[in-house]
Formats: sequence, structure tokens, C-alpha cells
Amino acid sequence: MLLEDEQRLVTAVRANNAAEVERLLKQKKRFSRTPKVLPNVVYEGQTILFYAARKNFVDIVEHLIAAKVDVKKGTDNGITPLYIACQEGHIAVAGLLIAAGAYDVVGRVAGSPVPAPLLVASQKGHVEIAKLWLY
Repeated sequence: MLLEDEQRLVTAVRANNAAEVERLLKQKKRFSRTPKVLPNVVYEGQTILFYAARKNFVDIVEHLIAAKVDVKKGTDNGITPLYIACQEGHIAVAGLLIAAGAYDVVGRVAGSPVPAPLLVASQKGHVEIAKLWLY
């Protein structure tokens, strides 16, 4: 069960309300849990960063990264925000996540040196995302 502050943050993320997300993350009031934990809220098996990455909510992804969200934390079954951004073709979100260090734990396909998000981007024809790994 989510605490009140966590529920407000989840609601703002799901509504793509970047201004409210920013306000909640920056507010001076102490959250019921430590501020470092709040951005890593898990709702329905996924982090709010995962949800924002899947929906291509670029501004919200930026706010969450600025709030020191764990960019490497995936869903309950291990799918990361970077993986879903690559799968969906969300180049801006993928770029933000890579720049924030998500590429360190991208996972590998069994027997392959290719990072799983890079592989899925390539398989889906998202060439611009695949190029992100070249720089």
C-alpha cells in the first residue's frame, strides 16, 4: 500500500503532470519515507520511472533522474526503463537513461555480447536508438 505522498506522486506521473511531479519532488516537507526512496516508488510491479519511460514522458523522466531515481531498477520480472524505452522507440528517454548511467546494467542476451536494450531496439527497427551506443 502506498503512502499518501507516494500516491500523489504516482497520480502525477500517470497524468503526465510534470509540474506537479517537480513540485512534489522539490517540496520542503519531509516525506513519510526518505526523499531518496520516494522517487523509486513501485506501483503495480513497476517503478514510476519505468511507467514514464514506457509512456515517453520525457519531462517526467528528467525530473525523476534529477531526483536521483534508481535508473537501473526494473520491473518485478527484470525489465528496465531503458529496455522498455528502446523497445518502444523512445529515443529521447533512452538517451536520458543512458546519460544517467542506465547502460551499466542493461543485461545481456544469453551467449551474446550485445546489450538487451540495444538488441530489442535493433529488432524493432529503432536505428536512432541503436546509434546511441556508438557514441
